[in-house]
Amino acid sequence: MSGQLRSIELDLQGLVVHVVSGVGPMPTLESIEQLVRQEKAHPLPHVVIGIGGGSVLDSAKCLAILLVQRNSLRDILAKRDLILPKAVPCVAVPTTAGTGSEVTSQATIWDLNGKKKYSLKNECMYPEYAILDPALTLSLPPRITAITGLDALTHALEAAYSIHSTPETDIHALQAINAIMTELENVVVDGSNRRAREVLLQGSLHAGLAIARTSTAAAHAVSYPLTIHYGIPHGYAVGLLVPEFLMYNSGVNETDCQDPRGVAFVLDRCKLIATELRCSDIVEARNKLRQLIAKIGLKTSLRELGVTDLELISRESTDPDRVSNQPRLVTEQNVRSLLREIYQ
Repeated sequence: MSGQLRSIELDLQGLVVHVVSGVGPMPTLESIEQLVRQEKAHPLPHVVIGIGGGSVLDSAKCLAILLVQRNSLRDILAKRDLILPKAVPCVAVPTTAGTGSEVTSQATIWDLNGKKKYSLKNECMYPEYAILDPALTLSLPPRITAITGLDALTHALEAAYSIHSTPETDIHALQAINAIMTELENVVVDGSNRRAREVLLQGSLHAGLAIARTSTAAAHAVSYPLTIHYGIPHGYAVGLLVPEFLMYNSGVNETDCQDPRGVAFVLDRCKLIATELRCSDIVEARNKLRQLIAKIGLKTSLRELGVTDLELISRESTDPDRVSNQPRLVTEQNVRSLLREIYQ
């Protein structure tokens, strides 16, 4: 990224630019608070520009909001007390095809000491501008390309079966599924393929536009403790889980259906997703997603990834903001059964 950053700095000649680097892969309460303290020592900027992966974009979005807040980040997360409107606009420039953070209204923040995950979410969190340039993703290593691509694919799939899906979000979700399934393996094999990189970046954008309205679902809820306790990267964790939740949805019945549109709608939605994945049924779709993970060079077993305590993961996987979006009711026992499916 140093060459790309230098090029961008040249474009900003004549302006006062303060470069902040060193954002980690998981923005924490401490890192965001330190960033805000550091930047408050400077005059209020005219704009905050985030150039990087989802963690960088989330940090930039937080900074643009928090620079003008009277309360600390911890108080805001506890009380949802934000001063509006936002005083500093944000420009988001993604360098991965993954989180879609450039078009969503939230940022993920981790408390690694307390083993918790938070979301700072508000309409004012949307970046004012998103700039997508596939050239910025060309140097992304295969493993990160694979993991971030799985993140985007999970967003698209969860948006497609979310109880909050709409005809508008369906357009974005299905376009994303098609784009990512078409090009992810190709880009992992040949990262220099600019056209494939562009398609993948567009897929991530469409997935982000979809979850911006539907939010994510149970695969995300279960992924958080896998990331916190075992260090499994977020996109990898959700990518392992979403095929099982897709299969789980297909067993919906009248007693556990959470989608107000009913069981028939959920089953039709499962068929639609299978068709979009070019599969004859949901079993084939689940297997195809599993095979994709292996094809892009990632392990497909939680056991191989060092996960030992399925009970712990199950207990900590009932985030109500996520599992309530699932079309079929999710319980701790259900989660335990799903985890066993990907443990062997």
